[in-house]
Amino acid sequence: MRTSWDHGLNRPTSSGPPGVTSSRIALATAGFCAAGTSVYPYGLLSLINARAIARAVPIVALLALSCAALIAFPDRPTASSEGIQFTDVTKKSGLNFQQSYGDRHLDNIVEGSGTGVCVFDYNNDGFMDVYFPNGKWTEGLSDDDSRDLRGKLTNHLFRNNGDGTFTDVTVEAGLGGSRYSVGCAAADYDNDGNVDLLVLNYGQNELFHNDGNGRFTEVSTKAGLTGASFSLSAVWYDYNNDGYLDLFIGNYVKYDKTKAVGFDPAAGYPGPLSYVGQPNLLYRNNGDGTFTDVTREMGLWKPDGRSMSVTAADFHNDGRLELLSTNDAMANYFFEMDSRGVYQERAIEINLAYGANGENVALPRHPQAGCCITPRTGCGPR
Repeated sequence: MRTSWDHGLNRPTSSGPPGVTSSRIALATAGFCAAGTSVYPYGLLSLINARAIARAVPIVALLALSCAALIAFPDRPTASSEGIQFTDVTKKSGLNFQQSYGDRHLDNIVEGSGTGVCVFDYNNDGFMDVYFPNGKWTEGLSDDDSRDLRGKLTNHLFRNNGDGTFTDVTVEAGLGGSRYSVGCAAADYDNDGNVDLLVLNYGQNELFHNDGNGRFTEVSTKAGLTGASFSLSAVWYDYNNDGYLDLFIGNYVKYDKTKAVGFDPAAGYPGPLSYVGQPNLLYRNNGDGTFTDVTREMGLWKPDGRSMSVTAADFHNDGRLELLSTNDAMANYFFEMDSRGVYQERAIEINLAYGANGENVALPRHPQAGCCITPRTGCGPR
């Protein structure tokens, strides 16, 4: 299932079999990308909500693929003049995952948002493992006639066996998840040498601490990440240069099931403008395993945003990281840090607010597609 928005009609257009969507993957790295090296501390690969990615900044996407190739195949020779060739080895590899939206009928904007994937080395064996978020039957979201799917769908972690195959280790790792999951972002937020995992959900997000023994512990409440929103994207980065990765989360809309009552299936379910937007949130890492919401004091409070993808990068090469939030059916946000250390929104000034023709649509760039920055960003995906 592939879903795209007809922004003129504020509705989705779809194609593909009902109930199941193919996983769409964008790779990004937040460490050093160099042949013969693996990802350095804070390095990761992840993805969050691919629907916001198709048309924006092609060079960034190319960089993402280049970085991913260097990490996955560091010793391979360069491509011949005939170009790079790919072979589908999904079945052979054992990555037998099929994404679901937790329902038998795709009839709301949450189910139509799709999911992402994270590629990261959870067990420090030098091989990249794969984590797939998944939809789940959810009260107040899914149809009652699909209630038999309740409790039958989970997220999945596949361990890289180092021989081109993968093993599903979801249960032993404790990463099945308990909510409707959309995306993820991986980073070592507590500097213990193990990559942790943030899972982005409809509802409260889940933060899984990597215990270093092949298992994860869910610590979102303990860490102070208790806000219940509809999060599509996130980026780990160190905004205050204190050596700990902070967290910027892109939130979408406040879904209201009553908006979809009586909609015409032929016209498509209500789109993003039918719902109230939600603010993105910046959490400062306190260095003790907890986080503090500093969104307002850092100048990032925008209560009516509809973010589909966020990323952090030093766009001006001045040593400070800017933030980009690509929003759905409205102007994008671009935040620069001023001399006081507070962010200022400048998307219109630098021509990043709208598309090439001034349309109010999200720049389709993956949240972290193609970030080859520095170890102080945990650029995930999306």
